[in-house]
Amino acid sequence: MPGVSVNLPGPPLPVNTPSLGKDPNAPSADDVLSGVPGIVGVIESGHLPPTPLAVQLDWNFSVDGVPGTPKPNLSASVISVVPPIAFNDLGTRPLHTMTISVSGSVYVPNPEPAMPNLATYTIDPPLSVDVDFPGIPIPRLLGLFTWPKYGTEPTSGDTDPDDSSLLVMLPADSPLAGLDGVSSALKTVQETAVPIISLLSGPLGATTFAPFVPPAGIVQQLSALIAGVEKMTTRMSVASHGDYKAAMLIPASANLNSPTRGGIDDLNGIWWDKETGGLDHDYYHDHAKSLLWIAPPKANVVIYRDSHFEWDKGDVDQHGRLTMTTGDTCLVGIPEFRPNPADLDPVLSPSIPGLRPANTHLDGYFTNEHPPTSNDDKAWTDSVEFL
Repeated sequence: MPGVSVNLPGPPLPVNTPSLGKDPNAPSADDVLSGVPGIVGVIESGHLPPTPLAVQLDWNFSVDGVPGTPKPNLSASVISVVPPIAFNDLGTRPLHTMTISVSGSVYVPNPEPAMPNLATYTIDPPLSVDVDFPGIPIPRLLGLFTWPKYGTEPTSGDTDPDDSSLLVMLPADSPLAGLDGVSSALKTVQETAVPIISLLSGPLGATTFAPFVPPAGIVQQLSALIAGVEKMTTRMSVASHGDYKAAMLIPASANLNSPTRGGIDDLNGIWWDKETGGLDHDYYHDHAKSLLWIAPPKANVVIYRDSHFEWDKGDVDQHGRLTMTTGDTCLVGIPEFRPNPADLDPVLSPSIPGLRPANTHLDGYFTNEHPPTSNDDKAWTDSVEFL
């Protein structure tokens, strides 16, 4: 954690008149000739012990121009600062800048009570320092689970594990390749977040300050992120067999609405298992039971009931559109998609003071039931767009 110190020259020290005396039997810190043979006198230094410096400082903080909570009237000249957690799109490496500035005064207190300071130095203009730090690289991943609660809970007593699968969808500009690439990126997120949680979970020093987000809030933020990552990696660790695929990956293609990140305009025909005899298949587009959107803060993905990103606001009973926007936990979790398509998971997307919340916006319906009532309701998610 960065620290800033202020070291200023002190004022002239009070001077006594040097003198020569005879005191061979009284050792003194000022007796610079003590112990020298043939010298019995004491030469005093002419200086009294210095009075310690004191400070009264006002500290101010900002990250990328966004101010934090100031700390005025501190008597500390060296402090430690906990910056906010920053995130970057995977594949980019921008640095974030924390600016720390200090103003106030450095002074020499008068040892005599109720007397003016012996000397005062005012810091004007304020001193400042910039500290650059990287963000945590976050991939953009949309997970569609065919069981509720991210593949951990069967529907209506359906305990066949082959009915649970995960479809991972990537933007067109994603640097990831294959499920192994996804696993590696998510492992990096975990390995970066865990030490920060460990550090901030313990006691902090008296001069350690978190002017942006309280340490407990950062711990909750990163714990939620790790929990979401584990939902996806746990499902991806399940072994496939025969015609059954425990997890699949499909990248988006660029389109007119999103030429960079693109979309998947038709999820029909993408299956994870063959039924007995191989005459029928289990398709993702009509089996979505829970959703998980992992991305840097303020990232949007739109899920459509219809293929080709079709939406008709004049006929909402037959069309549906769900927009999910990540907050500062980098997650939007929908644990029960069919009965509650816009209800956020409070564990993965908690409300934390000082942090941006996740958000969902639902237009129309994904089910034939209006409103939907359970995970048994038929529902369709036929296209996806990354914005």
